[in-house]
Amino acid sequence: MRKALRVIAKSIAVVFVILFVITALLTLPLSTAGWRLFGPNVYKRALAKNEIYSQSPALAGEQIIYSLNYNPCAEDPDCQEGERGDQDGGEVGELMDPDTTPYFLSPLTQDDFESIITDLAPPQWLQEQAESAIDQIFAYLNFGDESEVTISLVALKERLTGEEGIRAFMRMAMAQPLCTPEQVEIIESDEDIAPEDMPICRPPEPLKEKYTNKAQKTLRTVSADILDEVSVITLAEGEGVDVTPAEESGPFGDDPRVVFQIAKWGMRLSPLLPLTMLLLATLLIVRSWQSWARWWSIPLLIVGIAGLVLALAALPANWALGVYIAEQAPPEFTQNLVNAGLSLEKFVARALVTGITIQSSILALLGLVLIGVSSLLKKRELEWYG
Repeated sequence: MRKALRVIAKSIAVVFVILFVITALLTLPLSTAGWRLFGPNVYKRALAKNEIYSQSPALAGEQIIYSLNYNPCAEDPDCQEGERGDQDGGEVGELMDPDTTPYFLSPLTQDDFESIITDLAPPQWLQEQAESAIDQIFAYLNFGDESEVTISLVALKERLTGEEGIRAFMRMAMAQPLCTPEQVEIIESDEDIAPEDMPICRPPEPLKEKYTNKAQKTLRTVSADILDEVSVITLAEGEGVDVTPAEESGPFGDDPRVVFQIAKWGMRLSPLLPLTMLLLATLLIVRSWQSWARWWSIPLLIVGIAGLVLALAALPANWALGVYIAEQAPPEFTQNLVNAGLSLEKFVARALVTGITIQSSILALLGLVLIGVSSLLKKRELEWYG
C-alpha cells in the first residue's frame, strides 16, 4: 500500500514538474514585461539612447517638407479626384491644404525648418518636456493626483523673445520674396502693428535693422499671449475618475488605472504560479536534500535553456516584425520618421530579450549547480552507507 501511494505521489509530482516547466516558460516574458514595460525608465532610455531628441529637428523639418509636397496620386495611376481624406481641402495630390497652409512656409527649405526648430525647441528642452510627460503619465497610472499631462513653455517663451527667436524669424523672412511696396511702407512706419499685420518678407538691406526691431516687438507680443504651461493630454475629468463599473463598462470599470495595476502586478507576480507547482511537487516527493536537488535541478535547467532559445528566437522575429511595420507604414510619413519609430520599438524589444536572457541564464546556472549538489550529496550518501 505504501509503495502504491509513493508511485501515485511520484506521478502527481511529475505532473506538477511538467506544469512548472510550461508555466515558467510562459511567465518568463510576462514577468520581464511586467517589470520593464510598466515603468517610465525604459521609454526614457529608448528616446535618449536612440538620439531622438537630437534628431527631432531634422526629422520634423523633413516631415514638414514632405507633407508640403506629398502627392498621394503620384504612384497610384488609379487615383481619382475626390479620393482624399476629409481632413484635406485643397487640390488633389496635396497633403496640406494650400488654402490654409501659411504662405510663408512654402519658400522654406528643410535646413530652414531644422534651424528654426533647433533655435526654438533645442534637444535638451525637448528631452526635459518628453521625460516630464512620461513621468506624469505613469504617475497618473499609479493613482497619482495628475489629471492631465502638461508641458512648460516658459523656456520656449524666453527663447522666442530672445536672440534665438529673432534669428529664427529672420531666417524665415530671408527665405521669402522681396517685400512689396505696401509691405515696405508698413516696415518704414513708426507705428506699432498687430502681430497678424507684421509682413513676413525679405526686407531691403537698408530696412533690415528696422525690420528686425519690429519683428522683436511682434515676438514679444506673441510671447505674452502664450501660456506658461499648456495641457497636451487630458487623463481624467475633474478631480478624479469614477471607478464604479457602469452598465456597459468592462469588469474593472471605466478607470484605465485599475486595468493597468492589475496587468502590472499580475505579470510581475506571475512567477509565483510555476513556483507553486514546484513546491507542490517538492511536498509530494522530496524527503532529503539530495532528492530536493535532483527534483529541482532538471526542471530549472530545462526552463533556463528553453528560455535562452526563446530569447534567441525573438531577435529574428522582431526583425521580421520591423520589416512588416515598415512596409505597412502610412505613406504620409517619411522613411526616416518611420525608422526612428522602429528604433524605439527595437530598443524596447531588446530590453525585454535582455531581461529574458538574464533570467534564463540564472535559472540554467542554478539548475547546473543543483545537479552538482545532487551528485555530491549522492556520493556522500554512498560513502556513509557503503
